[in-house]
This record gives sequence, structure tokens and C-alpha cells, in this order.
Amino acid sequence: MVVLDYELKPDIEDAARDFVVSSIRRSYATSQIEIAGDTLTVGFDEEVSPETFSGLMKRLLYISRSIDKDLLFENRGGHPCNQDPMPDLLDSGDVVKVADGAYMYQGEFRRVLQGLHDYVQRLAAKYKAIEQEYPPLWPIDLFRTINYLNEFPQQAMLVTTVGRRFKDREDFARAYEKGRDYATVRLTDHLEDCAHGLQPSVCDVCYYTLRNAVDQPNTIFTAYGPVFRNETSPTDSLDRLTVFSMREIMFVGDADFVATTRQRLIEDAGELLTLLDLDSRIETANDPFFTNDAAMKTVFQNASHLKYEMLARLNHCGEYLAVGSINLHLDVFGRAFNIRLPDGTFAHSGCIGIGFERLAFALCCQYGPYPSTWPAALRKNLELPEAS
Repeated sequence: MVVLDYELKPDIEDAARDFVVSSIRRSYATSQIEIAGDTLTVGFDEEVSPETFSGLMKRLLYISRSIDKDLLFENRGGHPCNQDPMPDLLDSGDVVKVADGAYMYQGEFRRVLQGLHDYVQRLAAKYKAIEQEYPPLWPIDLFRTINYLNEFPQQAMLVTTVGRRFKDREDFARAYEKGRDYATVRLTDHLEDCAHGLQPSVCDVCYYTLRNAVDQPNTIFTAYGPVFRNETSPTDSLDRLTVFSMREIMFVGDADFVATTRQRLIEDAGELLTLLDLDSRIETANDPFFTNDAAMKTVFQNASHLKYEMLARLNHCGEYLAVGSINLHLDVFGRAFNIRLPDGTFAHSGCIGIGFERLAFALCCQYGPYPSTWPAALRKNLELPEAS
């Protein structure tokens, strides 16, 4: 392990500090990131020279000067529960670990997930959104068109297949025949280049299927599905998963329609957090860009207020967890996919996405791990059966 230190300025703001730490964590293999006083200490599990680290820090700190938090909404639930609900969720059997970052859900926790989903689905219906269903696989062309592999390489999960030749299949089958002990599959010449990847978000397929559209009217869509990202929780919990479920509401059309729809959905998001009476807020945020040239997009994204996050407090650790986001894309996807309005200009777009495992976990952090003990009003709002 390579351990390097960097002296921070005493007046660095919390938002800038958080940005620097999260940027390092998602871009490098690390086993230690600590701030003691004004000293940032990073333990790298890969070779990083002091010169490279110093240059990285100067660049991140430059970008972080433009990070500002604009608070749109805040609800103070004030719930007294301070325990980590994860041990009880596992002990109850309602949450069962399948692999790192992947879980099975049943029982009361599964009903909470369903109640949250149904609420967001009804919200989409209020907007007369067109219900869509997408495959969980993206073609590489979609990743390429939106520059995903360059901007978010740390999140991509790509799919390969065994080669088409008999020899490839015979050798591969022999390597993994019954009785052999293995925990991973090595990438060898028997495997094809990746033509697909697992979807890291829901909304992008909507825009991909609209490519080369002309006379695109103002339209709202919605879809539900699994999302896959190469990340896991540092505490082996539900706060950060490799696979999780999400419903998104996407809106495509002229600039006024998209901006108005996003504002209405911001208000709807606040109503949901109020209905759940979560200690929560909605504030400006940034996408987790990799620390290459794409990281500079953070400045534009923050300054233009293109992304807001719905944050809920995890009482046992005092941190806030993003449970949803509301995004304005301007005409970025309209240009990328050549989606044209009736007047010939590129379409604007936006979306709201809610992650149900995170939202359910936040409820357990604030109300306790057993939904049967939650307030009757909350259970009714989630359409849970009456507690016996």
C-alpha cells in the first residue's frame, strides 16, 4: 500500500472536501482515506507517485471551488431511532445476501419496496406518462453515444460470451467442468469482445429509442427496472448496491416544457419525502465523474443547477444518502441521438429517478428495522397491511 498525505487549507468547505474524497474513492483502488485536522491521508492499493497525487489534488481542489449547495427543500423528521437496521434486516430473513452488493428481499421489507414503487408509479400516471419496459442490456453503441465509458469507467459492468468456435467452447467447458474449484472466470482468448453491458441507469434507453426522431412532441415516459453499477457498500449494507431497482420518469420536448415538468417533479419529490416524514432534503448535486477531463463537467453541472438529489439521513451514522435525483439534460441527449422538435431544433430532456432499496433502507434507519412497528399513518401511506 502507498500512503500519501496532502495538506488542505483550513477554510476548505465541507462540500469541497466531500467532492475531493469521493473523487479519489471512485477513481483509485484505496483502503484508507482519512482527514485529520488539515491533513488528507490516502492509502492507495496501486502505484501512485507523490507527484501524481499532488497534481490530482490541485486539480480536484480547483474544480471544487465551483461546488456550491443550493437547498431547495428540507424536512426534519426528528425520529429517535439511531440503530443500524442492517443486522436486524438480515436476522429477520427479510433481506438475504446473495453476493457483495446484491440481495434478495421478501416479507415486510419487500412490501415496503412495493409500496414505494406503487407510489412513484401513480405519480407517473398523474402525468399520463407512457409506460415502457427496457432490456437490462445496453448495446455498446449506447455507451459510446453518451460517452459513458469515458466519463464513468468506474461504474461500467460489461458482458462477454464464449466464442462461437467449437474449440473455444470445448476448452472453456473443460476449464470449468464439474468438480473444479473457482470463484471467478478469467478473461481469456476463448471469450468474445464485449458487445453489451448491463444498464447503469434506466432513462437512457428511452432517448436511444427516439434516435433520429423528427417532429418529436412534448412527451413524458416512465420505466422501472434493475440498474447495475460496479460499486458496493463500504459497510456491507443497502446504502450502495451493485444491483438495485429504480423507476424513472423521463420528459422530452421543448425547453419550456422540460423545465416546467422538472420543477413540478421537484415539488412532487418534496411531497413524497414529507409524506414519509423523513429527515431529508433536496439540494444541488453532481454526477460521479471519473477524475479525467470529464470531471470538469462538474463545474458546469453545478453552476447550471442541472442535477438535484433527494437525500435522506441515516441516523446511525449521521450521513445523508441519495435516494433519488432530478436531472435537466438541456439538449445534450437531443443532440447525441438526433431527436428533433417540429421546428427542427434539438429536443431537451430531463428525468427523475427513485432508488427503492435506498429509500426503504433510509426508512428503516429512521423508523427502525421492523415495518410492523412503524406509525399507522406511514404504513397506510405505503399501503402496508395493518399491524397485528
